[in-house]
Amino acid sequence: MQDFVAKAYGGKIRQRVAGICLRKKIGKTQILLIKHQGLGKPYFWIPPGGGIEFGETAKNALCREFLEETGLIIEIQKFLGISEFLNLPLHTYELFFMVDVKGGNLKQGIDPETDIDKQVIQKISWLSLEELAQIPEQYKHPILHNFDEKRLMNFIQFS
Repeated sequence: MQDFVAKAYGGKIRQRVAGICLRKKIGKTQILLIKHQGLGKPYFWIPPGGGIEFGETAKNALCREFLEETGLIIEIQKFLGISEFLNLPLHTYELFFMVDVKGGNLKQGIDPETDIDKQVIQKISWLSLEELAQIPEQYKHPILHNFDEKRLMNFIQFS
């Protein structure tokens, strides 16, 4: 894991929000994901989102983080569940919400917690569920393992 990631996020329990954003394109379901670097692997795919600031609601944090990372304005549809992510020195409780895009333009954003020359966001993409299934499990967030729409609707997980 790169030192700046461990320094910024490691050694503490972090609360994070994330949005599951799906769309249909040419009859296929796609999910919006961000490819990160610096998490102890060459890359790591994860749903858009980030840390909740003190005094900020989870929903406001998700809207802010989504805009920062993707350039998209979202509407939160429903709470899906909570997941515990533990890969020391990272330890995070994540609140997942189903979201819809309501505006903005898709663009690769930034992570304001890290310096501009040490950004962890490598790429943002709509991936089909078939493309997602081709990514080795060690390179994607555990909630994306064996991901399908049925499992998504029954989602509450502790790793």
